[in-house]
Amino acid sequence: MSLDQHHENLVNNNKSHKPCHLKQPEVNNAYVDNSNEVYFGHRNIFQGPVTIETVIFKDVKENLDKGNTTDGGIAKNPDESTRNGKEEYSKYNPNTPFIVNGFLWIKENAKNHMKITTVIIIVVICILAIAIIVPTVLLSRKKSSFILSRSDWGALDPSGVTTPLPTPVNYVIIHHTATENCTNQDQCIKNLQYIQKFHMESRDFYDIGYNFLVGGDGQAYEGRGWTVEGAHLFGYNSKSIGIAFVGTFNDIMPPKRQIEVCQKVIKQGLDWSYIDKDYKLLAARQLAGTESPGAALYADVKTWPHWVKEP
Repeated sequence: MSLDQHHENLVNNNKSHKPCHLKQPEVNNAYVDNSNEVYFGHRNIFQGPVTIETVIFKDVKENLDKGNTTDGGIAKNPDESTRNGKEEYSKYNPNTPFIVNGFLWIKENAKNHMKITTVIIIVVICILAIAIIVPTVLLSRKKSSFILSRSDWGALDPSGVTTPLPTPVNYVIIHHTATENCTNQDQCIKNLQYIQKFHMESRDFYDIGYNFLVGGDGQAYEGRGWTVEGAHLFGYNSKSIGIAFVGTFNDIMPPKRQIEVCQKVIKQGLDWSYIDKDYKLLAARQLAGTESPGAALYADVKTWPHWVKEP
């Protein structure tokens, strides 16, 4: 028998003994005892050099439609994975991720992440700006360089629930306290504390009655303030700001600085929109049976802007 005939017989014998497809055995449980390096399942052992090719993860839906992928969205066609050994993006999906040197890169998503990060930074900056500016504005509205706060002159806390004052108000009403005059801050503070105590104990008010008071020291003092209804003139408390000159001015005029600081309080109320721009200025004696703010001061009040003869 020749060598060629022998080779042909071997080939034919191998074909005739080719095993048919064998069904994999099903194992429900396995017990291993005192063993090392035990493996369950398939195990592939490669001997020799191994070449790992770069693959492209494509959009699963698009590739399924084209019939080009296996499960997991990996390209079947090696020409679509690598061309001339160079990585390429999928021509079908611009968002295709790809692997280079062990790193996963996303072409468009990185740009989207940058856009989102930029938007978040802008929003945070805006929030911080608002958080800084708003309290500063509110603080400036609560305090003034020429108006001494309640805590600064030692005012007592209201003894009852305060009533909010709707603003801007249409009226500004001028009073005097009919007490001793004051020319320095210590005297004025003592007068204010006395007036508050008198109003709360003798008149049963829950606080000093005026919204603001002005002293002969050229200082304004916070009473109930801009946003709380006063108790200075019945029938007008809910629609006016009551400002009282500390002292008695039936026969004498208050010092110029006391008049000037009163007008500054009115201007601040206009600037901060607590007083209507078309407000009416009145003296208490025009609306009730009282001498307030005193004949001498009343004569001067009638020369101020916005004074009206009738409410």
